[in-house]
Amino acid sequence: MYNKLSIIGHTGSDANVTEKAVRLNVATTYSYKQNEEWHNKTQWHNVVVFGGMTNYAKKVMKGDLVQVEGRFESSTYKNADGVEKISFALIADNMKIITSSAPKQSTQPTHSQDDIPFPDDQRGDLPF
Repeated sequence: MYNKLSIIGHTGSDANVTEKAVRLNVATTYSYKQNEEWHNKTQWHNVVVFGGMTNYAKKVMKGDLVQVEGRFESSTYKNADGVEKISFALIADNMKIITSSAPKQSTQPTHSQDDIPFPDDQRGDLPF
């Protein structure tokens, strides 16, 4: 038997960090044609991250583009009115933040290539 799910989508909120897990809401969108007109449909996925990946997952911010792979799992619970409900979640085995909505930090190097010490007698021997 094989239970594997892979999604790429944008997060709808910052990571919800609990003592044992990190919970994410991830939106995926697909297009379909109906009566010669195109429509978009957005599906929201509950993602739960356990273990060592929680340190990485807790950095997720609203709007981040993430890729998540894992298994699809259902569970039952009773709501406040005592009615039994079914919940579905993607239990993450692997995840990656593809693009982050976090403020960009300067990526300028602190040193240029000319600042690197290089013996003059070897500089002319380089093949490029």
